[in-house]
Amino acid sequence: SFVDAHLPGFERLGPGVFRIVLGSPETITPVQRRPAPPAWDRFSALPEAERTPFLADEVSFRIHARGCTVVLPYSPDEGVFGLGLQLKSHLQAGKKKKLRVNADPLADTGDSHAPVPFFASTAGYGILVDTARYVSFYVGTHARPSGIASRVKEKWDSPARSTEELYRSQAIGDCVVIDIPAARGVALYLFAGPAMGDAIARYNLFSGGGVLPPRWALGNWYRTSSSHDAADVERMIGCFEADGMPFSVLGLEPGWQSCFYPNSFVWNPQRFPDPRAFLGRLSARDLRVNLWENAFVHPECPFFEAIRPHCADELATDGLVPDFLDPKACAIFSEHHARLVDQGVAGFKLDECDNGDFVPHAWSFPEFARFPSGADGEQMHSLYGIHYQNTLHQVFRDRDRRHFDLVRSSGALAASLPYVLYSDLYEHRDFLRGTVNAAYSGLLWTPEVRDAASTEDLVRRVQSAALSPISLINGWYCELPPWRQTNTKLNQEKIEMQERDEATALVRQALLLRVQLVPYLYTAFFDYYSTGRPPFRGLAFDFPGRKSVWSEDRTLLIGRDLLFHPLVAGEREVEFFLPPGIWRDFTTGVPSLGDRRLRVTDIPVGRILLYVRDGALLPLANPDVPNEIIPHVFADDSASGSLYEDDGCSYAFERGDYTIFNLCWHRADGLSVIQTAGRKTGLATHLGQVVTRCEGTR
Repeated sequence: SFVDAHLPGFERLGPGVFRIVLGSPETITPVQRRPAPPAWDRFSALPEAERTPFLADEVSFRIHARGCTVVLPYSPDEGVFGLGLQLKSHLQAGKKKKLRVNADPLADTGDSHAPVPFFASTAGYGILVDTARYVSFYVGTHARPSGIASRVKEKWDSPARSTEELYRSQAIGDCVVIDIPAARGVALYLFAGPAMGDAIARYNLFSGGGVLPPRWALGNWYRTSSSHDAADVERMIGCFEADGMPFSVLGLEPGWQSCFYPNSFVWNPQRFPDPRAFLGRLSARDLRVNLWENAFVHPECPFFEAIRPHCADELATDGLVPDFLDPKACAIFSEHHARLVDQGVAGFKLDECDNGDFVPHAWSFPEFARFPSGADGEQMHSLYGIHYQNTLHQVFRDRDRRHFDLVRSSGALAASLPYVLYSDLYEHRDFLRGTVNAAYSGLLWTPEVRDAASTEDLVRRVQSAALSPISLINGWYCELPPWRQTNTKLNQEKIEMQERDEATALVRQALLLRVQLVPYLYTAFFDYYSTGRPPFRGLAFDFPGRKSVWSEDRTLLIGRDLLFHPLVAGEREVEFFLPPGIWRDFTTGVPSLGDRRLRVTDIPVGRILLYVRDGALLPLANPDVPNEIIPHVFADDSASGSLYEDDGCSYAFERGDYTIFNLCWHRADGLSVIQTAGRKTGLATHLGQVVTRCEGTR
């Protein structure tokens, strides 16, 4: 029943990027329908890598009744990361994963909002399997038949003495098996290192390069109740101002539309009778507005009849499902959204573009659906989030306006799209793992704050969100801001809690920290755009050779110089790996020696475990003075850092209209600022007095 196919060799596509085509691949795949071309001009930022880690004759391929299967070499000493947004596990070595689009991953099976058929190995390479099918990966779980004699002898010589030993002895394989249903062939893309992080960066540049958000989008976000009208929203803004909460983006949930589930995509005239004036008032308070939607079209939608021929033959939440692989569907959908953008809408939250098995109603289209583009429902689920994103992204590109939005499903080659994933699930530890894991596959993720069991739980969740790609509090069912009442029932009854003042102070502290970090984060995102290195990433990205960090599924590196270990409610004592070098406490400047596990005890709720690399100079915003940046020095004698500046909102930076400054500080000579790249000259911001954090030694 198996046919072994002839194997061609690897074809070099660009610096450190190779392809091998096996059998007859399908035409509807991530690469064939990619949203952006490779950023070949930026590959020079990465180390040279012109050799594949294994040869083509070490790959086996066969076609069978179910589809096709690829087998790649693998060593049990390899750590494997990626496969998209995996909330239930970090290290993928020794696991079987079926990458299926499913919003409800209840177990560690591969189900995900954003499965990506890409993995990276600590051996210094990455593999993209170019398929839109629900592909299965067996990562070191099976052995090739050629090794049967030695394996059986080993078991005989050292028999298992418990059930655990028995299963453990069978869990060490020597290959990665990739099983693709339905297809009669597949293309594999190999990204060489030399280190694992370099391979991932190369994949991100192949995806079009990392995204650079507008500067305002890196502030704090709040989503208001779905029951609120224009007056309620403005009263909520008054609460923010009274409590000293610094928000830059305000999100409106489903109630802004006249019809939703499915959607009309037009304003509710009773709740928002004058949208343009409403948006203008919020803009005057320096707030951008982001609108919720899903893609499913209500009969009362203005473009219902126009888009109907360009939709699936099945419904979702009783609405039409646009085919975002069909240019006509994209044009109709984007033309209407362009009117909202021209009114002053800054972006959109793209909800429910994934799938879900464990719900009692058909809120998404089935796998047996058919689309005018020729895709079936399985393929479309794997591509829908990406092409939904790209359809609305082009609205902003056409207007030379950057945006940064939310989406609930994504996939392969997403790095250049300005969207951040979120979830309706709510386990805090899973959310933290998602922030780390997303970066291994070119994705961004926010552990948004949607609910909390206590004041401490709320504060820890806000701290986690504030140090993620989007700092977001989602109060879609809250009549009061959650820092005034964490109990859902009492919040909806507008009854404030006794510990309101304590919660308010601690939430404000985290949100103000985010405001301070915006110039540093903006610089880190430009590095993502330029080099493909994610601004938020796990320790294994930078230190793949240290097995001790492979299990660190919570600790984040942020940009070049920051390390963050988020906490969950109830933790007063933690231990985590501190990378080599000296790291200073962000608040006190107290140094700690790295290359070891650091134990921190007696942690108060207000403490954020944020550390700075010794010798770093961080450009931090002054929350009290607009357009002032205060250089913070974390060193005894000398420090350096960089600051990226552009107009903050357009794509002029792609044409060279930006500036990079090198900031240097010496104890004897003070601060110096040198332009190192870009066309523009002169700082657009004012530099305040240097603050030094260099206290004590331990």
